[in-house]
Amino acid sequence: WHLGYQPEYLPMRHGFDSYFGIPYSNDMDFVGQNVSTDERRRRMMDPKVEYWNVPLIRNEEVIERPADQTTITRRYTDEAIGFVRNNRNRPFFLYLAHSMPHMPLFRSKEFAGRSQRGLYGDVIEELDANVGRLLDTLRQLRLDKKTMVVFTSDNGPWMLFNEQGGPASRRQRRNLRGWHARADDILAAGYDQAGGCDRYRLNTRSPANHRRTGRRKGSGRQTTRWL
Repeated sequence: WHLGYQPEYLPMRHGFDSYFGIPYSNDMDFVGQNVSTDERRRRMMDPKVEYWNVPLIRNEEVIERPADQTTITRRYTDEAIGFVRNNRNRPFFLYLAHSMPHMPLFRSKEFAGRSQRGLYGDVIEELDANVGRLLDTLRQLRLDKKTMVVFTSDNGPWMLFNEQGGPASRRQRRNLRGWHARADDILAAGYDQAGGCDRYRLNTRSPANHRRTGRRKGSGRQTTRWL
């Protein structure tokens, strides 16, 4: 969400019927004062739930603090699946914004050590599995052929945190230094601000192209226009 955490800024005051999530980036509400930069980095690279006092909110009530981020991907998906099931007989709009793989990275015990890519790979595998659970639900309810699915991201690699920050080539890592990078290098890493806007990857699956197996068609869109 990250559009304000006071009640008047939360989703239910802006058109949504329900809300479940962390209201801002999962690296906020850092616990501890006068913590050195090195220690902050160490905690980001080897995270524990208690290092960040982020709240988990249902509608407008804090139900857990700090949020157990090791289970947050599964719990977001559980909520999404429940929403789809409860609204299967009428048109619905679901906005599912996973906290992962924003750092700090967390995955459940079930996915610990699953990937050769380390913690980041475990997080992506769990995210992939849970997206699959949601798509399976659409198929089970026979909604898959009349539901548009839009899958996108809000950032590219966070270069400051090496491999845990996301995949990037050697050239990208060499050329990207903080926020002072050439637009073409930033674009290659997954995002850019050329032309006065951020650019991210976006994939769609709609009833119109669902039956066209093996074919892909890409075009530019602005996220706010989708919404």
